[in-house]
Order: sequence, then structure tokens, then C-alpha cells
Amino acid sequence: MMLFADDTKIFSEVRNVDDQQEIQRDINEMCDWSKKWLLKYHPGKCKHMRFGPKNNPEIINYYIDDHKIEVTDEEKDLGVTIDENLKFSVHIANKSNQANKIMGLIRRCFTYRDDNTFSQLFESLVRPHLGYANTVWHPSTVKDKNIIENVQRRATKLIASCKGLEYEERLKKLKLPCLLYRKLRGDMIEVYKMCNNHYDEDINPPISKVKDIHNRDTKGGKHNLTKSQARTKLRSLSFRNRVVPFWNELTNKVKEAPSINSFENRLDKFWENFNIKFDFNKCLDFERQRTDPSYVGSGPRNIELNNELDLEIQAL
Repeated sequence: MMLFADDTKIFSEVRNVDDQQEIQRDINEMCDWSKKWLLKYHPGKCKHMRFGPKNNPEIINYYIDDHKIEVTDEEKDLGVTIDENLKFSVHIANKSNQANKIMGLIRRCFTYRDDNTFSQLFESLVRPHLGYANTVWHPSTVKDKNIIENVQRRATKLIASCKGLEYEERLKKLKLPCLLYRKLRGDMIEVYKMCNNHYDEDINPPISKVKDIHNRDTKGGKHNLTKSQARTKLRSLSFRNRVVPFWNELTNKVKEAPSINSFENRLDKFWENFNIKFDFNKCLDFERQRTDPSYVGSGPRNIELNNELDLEIQAL
């Protein structure tokens, strides 16, 4: 059972009818508790969603008192639309449409749009809709990644000084990174925070560090992470698995940054070698290669960085 503000969630793994009946007993106990404290649940606002393969036991109905709980295949929770397949395509479509509507308002309300004005409007009014909680929802298909990127691609065409320029050149002129780069960068920042105890350990997703047989950090990659076993593509794209190859590829000087701001600067400097900040297609290939199950990763010792770049990273 999980509580957040006035939202309550109960969940359990269901393998047979006995498990389903156990959930109904939990619901009954939850309702008894709410009545005791005069905080009754609204049956009409309660939903039942099922995740996983559909070859398990047939869906049975759950009840709050005598009210049947509605079955749904998608539900908005804390601003993120979650679907029964956990692919977040519905959320991506909704947020992209919302961002495009806001860009339409900006186009109609601001007749003068220079580089600086556009950048401020886009970063403050549009981009937050595409980046909110993006470590939770992850586009699993190229189609969904393009839907998100197309919002910024179309928006940058509204500036007179950028007309006729390719998307990459428009981003460089406006100093706006592609949205996929921002998502990958955001994942790395979250990993840095988790590895450096910026969050409560009780709510952190389990991130496992590589250990040797003597339970000591391994040499050459003492901050490296290890993946959990994944039998499906969906599981392999979960946060704790998808970040591993990106994080392990960073040098120790990047991982050992003394602060979040320093880490961000060092990460940007390190990724300059790959030319992915403004080039969406290169960024897409960069991500695809590292999320491939057969990708081993070059590791920090095998990435050739000249002494000058190494010193620049350390100085940030």
C-alpha cells in the first residue's frame, strides 16, 4: 500500500484466484480503516488497472462496499499517464499535443520573436511539459522519440532568422540541445544524485554497484553499475537498466564531481566527443547502440581522452 497526499494505491502480484481474493480483502480492510477515521474513499474515483501478460487468471471485479471498481487501461497519476503496457505512448502523445497547443498560443500572441525571446518562451512554457518526470516515462520506440522531438523541430521554424536552416543548425544558433540529449543528460544527473545520497535511500530505485569477489569496488571503474536480469525489452528499458551503459562509460573524473553543477559541466564536456548535443540523429544512434542488449560498453579505461581534455574536465 502506498500513500501520497490524498491518493492511495494498493498493488500485488497476482498468479491465481487466491491472490485476487487477497486483494479484495486488502480493499475491505482499507475501507474499514477509512471509515474509522472518517476519511471515506470515493468509489467513483477508484480505478483498477492490470499490468503484465493477459494469459494469467481471468480478471475479476473488485468492490468498495457494493460499488464495482471501474476497470481502466490507462490512468493519469501525478501528472503522468500510465497505460497497461507501460509504454507511455498515450502520455507522450498527450504531452506533445499540449506542448504544440502552447506553441500555437505563443505564435498568435507574440508577433515579434527573436532568438532570445523565443528561447525564453520555449524553455519556460513549452519544454517543461516534455520533460516533467521523464525518468519515469521512457519512449521505447523511435516513433515516440520523434513525436517528442518534432515539437521543438516545428517550434524553431517560427523564428525568421532560422528559416532555411537545418534543424541541427537552428539548435546551434538558439543554443538549445535536442530533447533526446536533455533526457539522457537528465538520467545521468539522477544517477549521480542517487550514488551521492541526494535522495532518501528508502525511496531510491535499487541501483547496484559492481563488486569483486571480496566485496570491494572494482579497479578502474569503482563507480560502475550493474544491470539486473531482464527477460523483456520493456524491463531492459527500465531506469535502473537503461542508465548503466551510459554511466559506466563516463570517466571517474566525471563521476567524482564534487557537486551537481560540476557534474553537469563535466558530463557536457565529456559528451562533446560524440557530437550529440544538437544532432538528433546522432543522439538517437548514440542511445540505440548503448541500449542494445549485446552492447558491452567501452568503459572509462578504453575511452581515449587526451591530457588536455582530461584536465579541462577536472577543472570544471
